Amino acid sequence: MSRVEKRAYRSRLREERAEETRERIVTAARELFATRGIAGATVAAIAAQAGVAEPTVYATFGSKREIMAALLVRTEGAAQAPAWAEQIANEDDPARKLDLFAGWSRALFTGSHDLVVAVHRGPGVTELTDEGSRRRRKTLEGLLGTIEGAGTLRADITVEEAVDRAWILTGPELYLLATASCGWSPEAYQDWLSATLHEQILQSSPPAH
Repeated sequence: MSRVEKRAYRSRLREERAEETRERIVTAARELFATRGIAGATVAAIAAQAGVAEPTVYATFGSKREIMAALLVRTEGAAQAPAWAEQIANEDDPARKLDLFAGWSRALFTGSHDLVVAVHRGPGVTELTDEGSRRRRKTLEGLLGTIEGAGTLRADITVEEAVDRAWILTGPELYLLATASCGWSPEAYQDWLSATLHEQILQSSPPAH
């Protein structure tokens, strides 16, 4: 093996080990967030759970906030965010677009139920909730912009008001109220969300699909 090949091999090995360490830290953080809450999961506790030194956590992420951001990206990936986004973008019917977004909301919240509960029932999570809300609002702005362009938005509201309504309705708070407090199934939550989005945003209220 040449020196160049050795250097490439070692570089690849370092990258693989770094990614493995990153995954261990994120996995440990999720477990602790779910059991101790965000505030109770200190960086020291995350390091111990991951089996690494505390300085390694800081070297890898810099702060607990960055760990939470990475975890948010992971949960979206686990819920197949790119596939949902493609389906929504390729759908021409505004009602079906909203149905698909309701399906995406259900997939995201049910796949990360432990985190949703931890985030919205514990202290010290402002940064994470703000980031999740910002990302969701940006997505809705794009989605409802296409509905406005199709001319099917309710005549008595602006696109900004439509975004506000959809943002409120698709928040994790209402998901928890429906499923945890009221005992609805994820399917019932999705059906209600689809129907309510139709009623609040579209000119007419087609039945939920």
